[in-house]
This record gives sequence, structure tokens and C-alpha cells, in this order.
Amino acid sequence: MTKTFKNLLVLVVALVLMVSLTGCGFASKAEKVEKQWKDGETLSLADIKDTMGDPTSEALVVGTGVVVWIEGCKTWEDAKAKWDEGEKMAALVVTVALNNVAGVKYVPEASESDAK
Repeated sequence: MTKTFKNLLVLVVALVLMVSLTGCGFASKAEKVEKQWKDGETLSLADIKDTMGDPTSEALVVGTGVVVWIEGCKTWEDAKAKWDEGEKMAALVVTVALNNVAGVKYVPEASESDAK
């Protein structure tokens, strides 16, 4: 009886951990960053990179441009290939002006034009 109870307890703990870690996906992180921005929090590009990881695309000239994270894509070429196949992936688009974050937009089903 004790062995069965321990096995059941381990199973319950594993399920709780799995459910709690499910909220750490791309969409939840991107939505959190967008909400922080909309709530007026000052975010730096470094803060966003700490949360989101390495961007899929970073087009900055003299500290001005666009940085994009696309779910499941490490490079722009990966994203382009998926878009060519008709897929739509979630994206976080961050606009930067003179090394300051000027805009943050989460797009749940981004096409190529949304991410530019």
C-alpha cells in the first residue's frame, strides 16, 4: 500500500510540474512583454532579450530598426520557409528608435508582412 501511495504521489507531483511549466511558452512570454509595455513599464531591448531569448531577426542601423521573435524559428529563413508553406506562427515585433524600445506588438498568427 505504501509503495502504491508513493508512486501515486510522484505522478501527482509530475503532473503539477508539467501543468505549471506549460505557461512558460512563447505566447505567454510574448503576451507578458506586450502587457508590460502597454502598462507603461520602461523596457530595454536587453530586458526583452532576457525574457524572449535570441531574436529570429534583428535589423538595427545606428540603434534604430526592428527586432522580431517568431515562434519555433531560429532564423528568418526558417520563418520564410514556413510562411511559403502557408503556416502562420506567433510573433513578437519590437520597434527600436535610437536604442530605446519604441513599440512592442504581439501577433498571434503572424504572416510575413506582420513581422516586417
